[in-house]
Amino acid sequence: MKKTLLSLAFALVALVASAQTSKTYTDNLVVTVNDVVSAPQSSDIIVETLADGTMNLSLQNFVLVDGENVLPVGNIALPGIALTQTEEGYATFTCERVIQIQPGTLDGVPAEVWLGPTLLGDVPVNMVGKINDDKLFCTIDIDMMTTLKQIIKVTFGTDEFVAPEPTPEVVSNKTYTDNLVVTVNDVVSAPQS
Repeated sequence: MKKTLLSLAFALVALVASAQTSKTYTDNLVVTVNDVVSAPQSSDIIVETLADGTMNLSLQNFVLVDGENVLPVGNIALPGIALTQTEEGYATFTCERVIQIQPGTLDGVPAEVWLGPTLLGDVPVNMVGKINDDKLFCTIDIDMMTTLKQIIKVTFGTDEFVAPEPTPEVVSNKTYTDNLVVTVNDVVSAPQS
């Protein structure tokens, strides 16, 4: 019994240790369906960066607002996305896979109302983006022509990453000593070292 509990404890510690950081990025999300662009809406994407150089990305309780229409879509999760670090101070990523959108968990919204799981089925996602500690930008292309006759494009944030200021390299350091003379309104000071 002790060995089983100890094994479970080690597994839990390993699971917790593998997740390094979790951060919520808030920015505008714009959805375009067959070239009809929605108004930007503020959304949160949760990113969990893992020790193996990958990240898990999730958009919880996504609700598409189009004027007075409110369309609950659901929970979107993309785990295990590989990150490639750049010299510009951000990481890039790409992800191409088929996902299933899960029902959201908003109070008062029953599971059968969420469009993702009830209407969309398999969702082919093609995502590219950039991320650093302060900013997340990604575009997601979803080709649903065969099932819904729709091409869906999602944009989160803006591609305005600022490269960090380079740290000047000190090549050499030397001290120069000589006389300093100051003149103010034609009055000359005595030389000082």
